[in-house]
Amino acid sequence: MGSASNKPIIMHFHPHLNLMIDGKPATVPSQIGIDPSLWKDHSLDQYGMQAMANGMSGMAPLHTHDATGIIHVESSIIRNYTLGQFLNIWGGLDTAGKTVKATVDGAPVSDYKNIILRDGEQINLDVAK
Repeated sequence: MGSASNKPIIMHFHPHLNLMIDGKPATVPSQIGIDPSLWKDHSLDQYGMQAMANGMSGMAPLHTHDATGIIHVESSIIRNYTLGQFLNIWGGLDTAGKTVKATVDGAPVSDYKNIILRDGEQINLDVAK
C-alpha cells in the first residue's frame, strides 16, 4: 500500500441502487466498504481511502454511508467501476440459484455485474427465486 495512502481522491460521484428480493424492497446496508463485516473484497483498496494513523478507518473506493442505496464512488484514480465490484466488496447479496433482473435508468440490462457505475444513475436489481 505504501504511497497509496497519500493519493488524493480525484473521482467522487453517486449512483443509486434499488434492491428488490423476492418481490419485496430490500435495504442496501449502511457502511458497506467501511465496516469490516461489510467489506469482503479488498482487491480495490489501493484506489480508496487508506486507514489513517489517527485511527480514522479507511474506505473502499465503492462504499455506502447510509441505508439509502446511494453508492459512493470515491477513487484516487479515474477509472470505471462496476456494480459487480461493489457487490463483491459487500459480499452480502446472495444471488446463487436466483434470477437477477436489472435496469439502469429504466432500460433493461442483461449483465448486471458489468454495469459501469455513473453519477446519478438509478440501478434497479430484482432478485428472485
